[in-house]
Amino acid sequence: MLVQAIQAQDEINYGLVQDPTDPLFMTAVAYPNFNSTNVTISTAVFSFMLPEGTITTPAIPIAPGSGSFYDSTGTWVAQLITPTLYGGFGFDPNDLEGNDVYQVVLQNSPMLTSVVSGVPIPLFGFRLPGDCMGGNVEILTNNSSIQMAIQMNLGANFNNQMSVSINDAPATDIYNANEPSNFSFPCPLNDGPAAGDDSITVDEDSGLTNIDVLNNDSFGDNGPAVGAISILMSSLYGVASVNTGVDPNDPTDDSIDYTPDPNFNGLDSLTYVICDIDGDCDTATVVITVNPINDPPVAVDDTDSVDEDTPVTTDVVANDSDPNDPLGNVDP
Repeated sequence: MLVQAIQAQDEINYGLVQDPTDPLFMTAVAYPNFNSTNVTISTAVFSFMLPEGTITTPAIPIAPGSGSFYDSTGTWVAQLITPTLYGGFGFDPNDLEGNDVYQVVLQNSPMLTSVVSGVPIPLFGFRLPGDCMGGNVEILTNNSSIQMAIQMNLGANFNNQMSVSINDAPATDIYNANEPSNFSFPCPLNDGPAAGDDSITVDEDSGLTNIDVLNNDSFGDNGPAVGAISILMSSLYGVASVNTGVDPNDPTDDSIDYTPDPNFNGLDSLTYVICDIDGDCDTATVVITVNPINDPPVAVDDTDSVDEDTPVTTDVVANDSDPNDPLGNVDP
């Protein structure tokens, strides 16, 4: 009885692991809560969902066809039910809640010689070449409404199950549940950076202006790259440069310094780039309106020559100018 009690505590949870270097690659895993050097997986079923129309690599044909993902532990065969297929049998496609549903079944009985509690056992993997939209990458929950609808209407039991022999004991189903922290991932998986366009207004000849271009930007869930943001296309009528802030390797405190050309007024622009740690980048444009100012007139000293006791008239404004207005009266 003591042996049976200990055996009953052995459990496995299912999860999905996202490749940190390739967020679109997912690996189906099993989390054991026990240690052993002698484990045999006798039977297993792993069922999961993707947003309708999401294409995996390798691609799996729609049932009754079948195919394989990238096997890690054992040999697995997958079948796919789509809302369109489900509706073709006369049932409501909404029963699948906008998901394509995959059932992946173990075909052999792999032996494991190093099972460590809490360390995931990779089962199989797949890649989403174009990311996914409008839902989650999620392991199906046993006895959920989707599983029950498929079983009741199609007679197919898309469930999760894993029978395991530990230390040569009889194999028993020790699948417990889905791992709470990583059984579901919201789409898109590769949440890249998003740079928002900006606009500012400065005065002609106003000198340097610091532009906080990142106040409406996001570096995404993967985090910023190491290094500064960059200017892709500089301004035509001014000087622009990246201000790297306190830490030149931390782009989140970066900004752009801009100085309009002397006496320029009108529209100017520049384009900058932000990137995340994965190398994904996005660009945004800064539109700069340079307001004109009323420049004062410029008077230039004059010289003239005249004979003694001879009146003379000198055009003192001939070499003077006003960039904005006609010259007016001359005060002696």
